[in-house]
Amino acid sequence: MKHTHRLACGLDVKVTQSALLVIDRSGIESWPVILRGLKPRTEADFDDYLDSLLDGIRTYASEMGLDPLPLPDYTETLSIDLLLVNFQGEVDLKDGILQDIVTVSRQGDAIIDYEDMGATITFDLGFDELRYQYNFEASIMGIGPSGLAHGTITDLSVHVVIDADLTNITHVDLELEDLKIIHTGSISVLLEGPLELLDIVADGISAVITTLFKDEIMIVIESEVRRVVEEVIAKLDFGVGGSTVATS
Repeated sequence: MKHTHRLACGLDVKVTQSALLVIDRSGIESWPVILRGLKPRTEADFDDYLDSLLDGIRTYASEMGLDPLPLPDYTETLSIDLLLVNFQGEVDLKDGILQDIVTVSRQGDAIIDYEDMGATITFDLGFDELRYQYNFEASIMGIGPSGLAHGTITDLSVHVVIDADLTNITHVDLELEDLKIIHTGSISVLLEGPLELLDIVADGISAVITTLFKDEIMIVIESEVRRVVEEVIAKLDFGVGGSTVATS
């Protein structure tokens, strides 16, 4: 069941399973009479649209090669301090994959900001736990440990902004305005291999992987999520007062 509450400051708050917070910036009076009457329907349709968008992301992610997502190969500097001596080496990371992007969900409230004959929809997507793995091979202090690095990324959040042109309410044009990772979450690293690693070497490899995810791999994840969201937006046919359907 959905409820609409009008606050003294003029905000409409729709309480749904995923709450939809609505803000009127320019005032409904600037809209044509027919569209003013459809405003409650517009808000309900936008809420349904976001649900369809999430379903589409989950569906197309696997089809477009996003789950599992292949990760680039990297060769990174490995630096270790032992007994006041700094040792330099390298670690190669290959055959990386990221899994469980299809577990994406909507976080918190979605905000609709009306202005003139358009609207901006702002919301966050979240990934509770993503799994990754890489084959690694390190070379430092005359030894060459190798094995499997794997772990999880928890509480990753992505901020999404979609622009809607409401000039034609039977076929609303939607465009992705912005998408960016706003919280990189926590990264765990586990190393497995045929040789038992010295703790200081294992710590060095783990630090390289953690930094790499924060600085480089998050850019890859953001780019791929953007690609899928844009694809899903293009495939969804959205109109006020009608259902949201996927187009071929």
